[in-house]
Amino acid sequence: MKAAEPASREAERHDGPRSALRVVEILSALARTPEGLSLARISQELESPKTSLLSLLRALEAGRYVQHAHGAYMLGP
Repeated sequence: MKAAEPASREAERHDGPRSALRVVEILSALARTPEGLSLARISQELESPKTSLLSLLRALEAGRYVQHAHGAYMLGP
């Protein structure tokens, strides 16, 4: 008999990996706001913790999908 999957895996199967969805939400929010958004504003809009978003934003910045200047994140070049 197969053991039941944890609820988080079951949710992941239906909704996709949470971090991948969060990346898309970040990029969408930045696309709607060309002048850029602060980390606090992104956190507020996405109702996500700043610490979680910061690691994703740093990865996006390293990949040049996002740029950070004067306290605001915006889509990259």
